Amino acid sequence: MLGNFWFKKEKPLLGLTGMGGGVGSNLLAGGGGSSMDDNSISFKYHMHGTDTSQFILYVQGVDANGVWDNSIQVALNKTGEQHADHDTEWTTVTYDLTTAFAGKAVKFNFVYYRHSSNNTTGPCGDVAIDEFKVKVGGVETDISISDSANNWTNRGNQSSLANAKGSVSYAGVALGTTGEKKWIITSGSTPSTCTGPDMAADNNANTNYLVFESSGSWAVNTYHYYCVHSDNSFTVPS
Repeated sequence: MLGNFWFKKEKPLLGLTGMGGGVGSNLLAGGGGSSMDDNSISFKYHMHGTDTSQFILYVQGVDANGVWDNSIQVALNKTGEQHADHDTEWTTVTYDLTTAFAGKAVKFNFVYYRHSSNNTTGPCGDVAIDEFKVKVGGVETDISISDSANNWTNRGNQSSLANAKGSVSYAGVALGTTGEKKWIITSGSTPSTCTGPDMAADNNANTNYLVFESSGSWAVNTYHYYCVHSDNSFTVPS
């Protein structure tokens, strides 16, 4: 345990390269031990591929109209390949909401920052999310991708980090099941053989999950911020 940030390894993870991306400077401080039981998020992620860039989860406060109110915390910040192969188990992350967001409504904004200045110009850079659960006031809601609900909206490619953070306030488009350089819904393995998990976190090839499909050509010295965020906000009790 580091601060209020938990990693749970469900079996040994090959190729896990540590904290990465400076996430240690963005941890929530303090927080009682009981807060994790009452107000928290948990999810699983998978980052296999030699062209994987930077993957960030922002927890963002929103007002009554769902517009970002400039309060923000980083719950995950990873750069580069974190999982050695398709069948390496997904990593589970749990994050406390109480300290920074008591009394606030929040949304969850995943940003895949694809920067090719480090020569990550190939297609092998998929990033996947699954089993996203929100617990507020001790009541847990599963907002994972499923057959009956998407729960997430694609905010596309933003031109700057500031726009990426503000994208929770923008109109977006529904998630599809095909495409390149975008967040999509899929099941089983991803289209590219060099990247992505072999199936969802529950090891069921028919279960849907959320993935950034990085197929396509990427120019050198270009920077892209691809955003997907939760449709609904959740109010953390005071």
